[in-house]
Amino acid sequence: MLPLIPIALSLAKIVPDIVSLVKGDKSGEKAKKIVDLAKSVVGVEDPQQAVNKILEDPKLALEFQNRMNQLQLEFYREETKRLEIINKTMRVEYESKNTYKTGWRPFIGWTLGFSIGFYIFSLCTSVVYAVFYQPDKVSLVIDSLSKLASALTSTWIVCMTILGVAIKKRSDDKKVATGDSSSLFEALSLFLGGKK
Repeated sequence: MLPLIPIALSLAKIVPDIVSLVKGDKSGEKAKKIVDLAKSVVGVEDPQQAVNKILEDPKLALEFQNRMNQLQLEFYREETKRLEIINKTMRVEYESKNTYKTGWRPFIGWTLGFSIGFYIFSLCTSVVYAVFYQPDKVSLVIDSLSKLASALTSTWIVCMTILGVAIKKRSDDKKVATGDSSSLFEALSLFLGGKK
């Protein structure tokens, strides 16, 4: 689908909004729809030939613009639907009164954040202290700190993985509560420009 993006962008001379439509999320799919629209306006199967004819013929260009307006409306409806999913899910999270479900993820997240921050502060302080007050032991301090970093990093990775799984599960719970058929992660990744 990537080769279709430059072909679709060449139609931006007629419809400048195409530039913003083929950026980010689903750019390949949107480019394909735009090129398919161009092919249907001209009535040919070759994408480049369709674009060339639209660029040369003002009547075809006008027809393409009119039909492109409908396609843009379809793209905007899809984006609005994604935003509604995100909004609905966030409202369910906000309105939840169960601290057992909603409180532990922020607690674990903040605890991990503070512990990593404290570790980095302690690491820097130890190195600075060793450099200025015990320069003969700098290599020993750095060696010890690298071993400590290895041990703590694996622990943090495990904690962050558990936190990530819990976030996914909680998002699925919220999805069920809202009666929605799509995942919060899918909606957020689509909104932020990721792929399905």
